[in-house]
Amino acid sequence: MIADLRNYDRQEMEKLISSFGEPQYRAVQLFQWIHRHGAEKVDEMTNLPLSLREKIKVEADIYPPEVVEKLTSERDHTVKLLIKFPDGETVETVIMPYEAQQRCTVCVSTQVGCPVGCPFCASGSSGFIRNLNTGEIISQVLLAKKLEKDNFWKLTNVVFMGMGEPLLNYDAVLKTVRILNDPQGLNMGQRRITISTSGYVPGILKLAEEDLQVVLAVSLHSVDNKVRDFLVPLNKEYPLEKLAWALRVYNKKSGRRITFEYSLIEDLNDTKECAEKLAAFVLQFKANVNIIPLNPVQGFSFKRSSGGKIRDFIKVLRDKGIEAAVREERGADIEGACGQLRCRYLQ
Repeated sequence: MIADLRNYDRQEMEKLISSFGEPQYRAVQLFQWIHRHGAEKVDEMTNLPLSLREKIKVEADIYPPEVVEKLTSERDHTVKLLIKFPDGETVETVIMPYEAQQRCTVCVSTQVGCPVGCPFCASGSSGFIRNLNTGEIISQVLLAKKLEKDNFWKLTNVVFMGMGEPLLNYDAVLKTVRILNDPQGLNMGQRRITISTSGYVPGILKLAEEDLQVVLAVSLHSVDNKVRDFLVPLNKEYPLEKLAWALRVYNKKSGRRITFEYSLIEDLNDTKECAEKLAAFVLQFKANVNIIPLNPVQGFSFKRSSGGKIRDFIKVLRDKGIEAAVREERGADIEGACGQLRCRYLQ
């Protein structure tokens, strides 16, 4: 299989076009066809000469993934896609329109499966298979853009919070961010892009050195090492002390606020004492907290905390001066939790 044009950034397209002896503006046109107009075939690019299109097709092509299944929530219009790449591997992509705020977020996967293996998340239940390349990640965003035409939303935000640990696929993720931000493409502001991590310290330190304005979200879930070892196995390699050090470095070097994600699980991490310990941890940083009511996953024994416990937990944080909110639940009626749709497909 020849190269995927969606895997090229604009500079790589300029090199490709130069190799054909063509002027550089043709590279901009090629980039715009893919990232602004969503072209799925080179022959759709009608403002490129036929001779150039034929040269391009010898070197590279476009490989849009197949949509295996599409589910739409009747409650909140969330759309969940199971998509298949040419090698047969599948991942999930979720599109979340927020009508009141006039925004729409696409949640993209970065790996097939997940190597972290958090026991309350379906993504890692089938193990880790491979990283996605930039073209495969970008394809998920372009699918969301394509669906704009048939729906009321306009895509405004991208979150790397789907299947996989984004910072374990660092180069492909960062290249995707720069393509999304390119003014000749989607021209998406970096502050509208969120990169999530379960606490991969080398990736956090590397990200701190980048000149980026993206949002860093850390899946925390506990500030007790024993509990977090269980909930986020990566903690055994990068415990809370190392994570806190890396996040202080990130705060200082980037100047950016950190978002902590905390899934409340009944009788495990939802007590008042847990909230007080979380507050003490978070106050080290320029940060805010998103509390996540646990998504129920078939075959998993974890239960979400009651509404009362969630309110009490939030109150402790806010009383300590921490900006905290409960993340709005999306797509619960269509297996909205990460990895559920793929698990069912693989069974």
